[in-house]
Parts: sequence; C-alpha cells; structure tokens
Amino acid sequence: MTVDPLAEKHPNVSPYVYCGNNPVSYIDPNGMDSTYYNSKGNTLYECGNDPNTNATFVVKTTQTTAEIYNPKETVPSERGNSNPISTQDETKTENEIKDGNVTGDHMKNVVNMESQTSMEAMVASIKDDGSNGTSRKNNKEYSGDFTINGVVNLHSSNVGDPSNGDYLVTQGDPNFHSHPSGTKRVNGNSTAFWVQPPSNKDINTASRKRFEYTPGMRNNIIYIYNRTGIVATIPISIFKK
Repeated sequence: MTVDPLAEKHPNVSPYVYCGNNPVSYIDPNGMDSTYYNSKGNTLYECGNDPNTNATFVVKTTQTTAEIYNPKETVPSERGNSNPISTQDETKTENEIKDGNVTGDHMKNVVNMESQTSMEAMVASIKDDGSNGTSRKNNKEYSGDFTINGVVNLHSSNVGDPSNGDYLVTQGDPNFHSHPSGTKRVNGNSTAFWVQPPSNKDINTASRKRFEYTPGMRNNIIYIYNRTGIVATIPISIFKK
C-alpha cells in the first residue's frame, strides 16, 4: 500500500488517508505540499515547504453582496452576488487551520484553488499592470484556462473605454478572465473605471461544478465564484513572482 510521501511532515494526519480524509472537497494527485490562506492573503498553515508544488486553499469570504458591489460604483444590472460565510465561521475555521487541523466539518468553509504554479501563471499572463489610466493594455480583459501546473488558451479582448459603457467580451468559456484597471477622466471632475468583481452575467453563466476566477486589476483582488455567487477572494499580490 502506498503512503503519503510527506507523511513524516504531518504526524497528526494518518499516512493512509487521501486529501486529509476529505476526498469529496479536495484533490491531491501527488500527495505534495499545501498552503492555507485567509481572505487577506495571510498564511494560516503550511504542509511542507515547497511552494512550487503546493495545493492552495483560502477561507471563504464573509463579505456581503452590498460590500463587494458598492452601490455607488455599480449599477444594478452589473451586480452579481456574494455567497458568504459568517464571521463566526471564518474565525473558527481560521483558528482550526492555524492549529494544523485541516480535516473536519469546518473545512466546508475553505475553497481548494488551483495549484500555486497555476495561480502564478494566471497572474503572469495578464498584461494589465494595475496602474489605471488609458493605456491599451490596461483597458482590455485577459483570459485563459488552467492546466495542472500552468495556463493555456490565452486571449485578450478588444480595447474598451470605461466612460462609454463598453462591454468587453472574452472568447469561449474560460476558467479565468480579468477585469481591467483602466480609468478615464470625465468632464474634468470625475473618473470612469471598470467594475472589478464578476458581473451578474459572469455569475449566471458560470459553472455549477468548477470555480471560475476574475482578477480585478485595479483593486488587486482575485474573485473566486461559481453559479451560487462569489465564494472567496484573495489578493493578486500573493501570486506575483
């Protein structure tokens, strides 16, 4: 019988169990390391020390729809929805993980993201540098699909103008697509910008089974969602090499 190759690093978990004894929620193709983050990007717990092979996990968001979609910044037709956990569940989950307990009922409050390598590849594939303004690279969406350790099918949309209601169209049904950082001064006294969280259409057309990702390049947040709404967020900067 094969045991976990990192069994000696994790004496609190049986070497014969798979995915911390939670195979319904998680996958672990090679028994390697994993890192657990909270929504602020703080590391809660690390299993092993090789970030290049890490599975990555993040505690679900507690932000409500109104908190994520600021009514002053988005019109109703653009707003998706959040699917948050309670602050009490967040605190309990974070404390359990900090203690090295990565099994149990509290793990339903955690999202298994793509691998560290794939998340870094996603961020690296987006040419928007987050500096706002009217440059072409900061006013288009970038999209692609994940592999086990990378990204493929990379595309970019046409250049848009945030001041005239442009809708940027991604190709196909990608695993991720960015929302631009671009901004434009309007009438000298206000600024137009792209909405950062996934739109109502993004969420309504998302998969019921897999998670999809929208990096908001202006506010440095990756939104993780499915058809139920936004389930987690994490800073983009965590995955910048």
